[in-house]
Amino acid sequence: MLLQKIANNCSHAPVAEAAVASLGRDFHRFVAHKSAAAKMSVGDYVGWRVRRYARQALAHNLRELNAATAKADTPVLAGIRHIIETDLYEDADFDSGEDVISVYPASSTLAQRLCA
Repeated sequence: MLLQKIANNCSHAPVAEAAVASLGRDFHRFVAHKSAAAKMSVGDYVGWRVRRYARQALAHNLRELNAATAKADTPVLAGIRHIIETDLYEDADFDSGEDVISVYPASSTLAQRLCA
């Protein structure tokens, strides 16, 4: 299962950080900001987010993950990005300065704005 493979890869902080770095500078910078706020390294933070997603994912979350990775050249990286974007939606900072508490899924527009 793809989620298991993602979780296994992200259990190693250096691998998780390299994966995020390969997803682009802006995305890495955004995740680095969130990980610093949590007082964690990027790799540890990503691993924590992926493990949390794996524990909490419902059937529709897994369907969304599969859809997000179905045509990707690198499904593990696409899956990591999807998981982080979806999970970060729960506490994304908006221009108003307020935290948003929401449930899955993140809109693709919001994910693009936050991680582009």
